[in-house]
Amino acid sequence: MTDLDELRTLLAEQPTIFGGADLDVDTELALDSLATVWLVHLLSRRYGIDERALEPLTAEFTSIRRIHAHVSRLAGPAPDPLPGSRS
Repeated sequence: MTDLDELRTLLAEQPTIFGGADLDVDTELALDSLATVWLVHLLSRRYGIDERALEPLTAEFTSIRRIHAHVSRLAGPAPDPLPGSRS
């Protein structure tokens, strides 16, 4: 599973495409085709999700919260922290 704030930060790191640091998790996103392709690429690289699994869902990528729900479902549970590590 992915953290909602981590996903918001990932998008905020791409201000030209996604609008910058002031993104709220429930703000409606209006992604054009370039932004959608780039988002699928970012999610695939960051969370190890096959792009083909994400592509049919892109019409539902209307907010960070909605994206998070799909990514969490596709990425599965977060790995257990290593023994002795701080989480």
